[in-house]
Amino acid sequence: MRLLRYSLCYRRYLRSSQQHGFVLKFSSNDSSNDSNSKSKPGNKQDFVKVEFEPGEWDQERKDPLHRPPWKGKARQISIDELNNMPRISLEGYDRIYKDPLYIPSFLYEEQREQIYNMYLEMMEELQNNDRGATSHEYVCYVISQKMNIAKERVAAVIQLRHNEEKIRKEGGPIFEETAAFMDKKMKEVIDETFQDYKQPVPKTFIEDPALTPRERSREVVTVDDSFDVDEAERELLARDKSDAQLYLNNKFFIEDKEDGDFSCKINLNCKSLVEKREEYVQEKQYLQQQQQQEQKPIPKRKQYKFMAKIIESEEMTNRKTKNKLSCSKLRKSENILVEHNNTLRAATIGEVNRTSWKSKKNTLEFIYKDAKQAWLQKALHKKDGAWGKA
Repeated sequence: MRLLRYSLCYRRYLRSSQQHGFVLKFSSNDSSNDSNSKSKPGNKQDFVKVEFEPGEWDQERKDPLHRPPWKGKARQISIDELNNMPRISLEGYDRIYKDPLYIPSFLYEEQREQIYNMYLEMMEELQNNDRGATSHEYVCYVISQKMNIAKERVAAVIQLRHNEEKIRKEGGPIFEETAAFMDKKMKEVIDETFQDYKQPVPKTFIEDPALTPRERSREVVTVDDSFDVDEAERELLARDKSDAQLYLNNKFFIEDKEDGDFSCKINLNCKSLVEKREEYVQEKQYLQQQQQQEQKPIPKRKQYKFMAKIIESEEMTNRKTKNKLSCSKLRKSENILVEHNNTLRAATIGEVNRTSWKSKKNTLEFIYKDAKQAWLQKALHKKDGAWGKA
């Protein structure tokens, strides 16, 4: 018997395996090959035609495409290797870019224009399908995989190019000569850097790999001498990749619709409250008709819009936190009602987002918000000149 100390990488993947529902078996001849994880894509959205390749997880392990898969020729090193590298070397030491955590690169105008043109073509193509449904999120995923860059960077390029076209339509100045000068100088700096290191210059933009959080642990486990740590780690990494692939195959992409078309979720108590309100309105209308017959003036008051969040009293009493309204487990964007023009209804997503009860911000939706709104103006309201090139 002997004691094996978990490494940082091994502990991280072990923790992710427990979070995602599969169990690591400490056996060198484990024959279970995760047949369930290799199932075919189950996405029912008709516009999804591309199968995505898993990349690098984020630190919270919620997004398997936080960074695109590393396709550079340089070998990646871990944080531990970087911290243990000598800070001082001999004078004749040949500096190389063999073990980088980043590679100097720049997103030139040519690649930026290619991203925007691809975005325009894909949106027009998606609109011509059977259902006519489009998705900015899906387009960003496809372009990011083709360009091998982060989807957030694709969304930022789309939004910035949309702003430029909007300035052109309004007759504002676009400093193209300044951008061309910046591209030229950046290319000179990068060429000199790689020439100094005697390495080939990358032709496209390269994303930095995701950093691994620096953690330490004193956890140990007792295993048999026949246990193969390397083989168990390889099997765990393979299952982790299969789990990430399954997540991407079944991902539901946000479709392009106005926030007013969606209502927040409400429970049975909220629905019964809406029904009671409708009965009250009917009785009130009956009394008003009787007053009109008796020729009595009816005072008119200004109609305000009221919003209220319905919270279960039993649920609040069971909470152990002091500030029960700010509890992380409380779903803030649900069970919200609106009263306007004598009508009680569930609040729309757009109304909820203008209050403190709004849900957690979606990064991609926030980045290309203006470009998406302009597309909806063109696609739904037939407004010419709101979207696309000038």
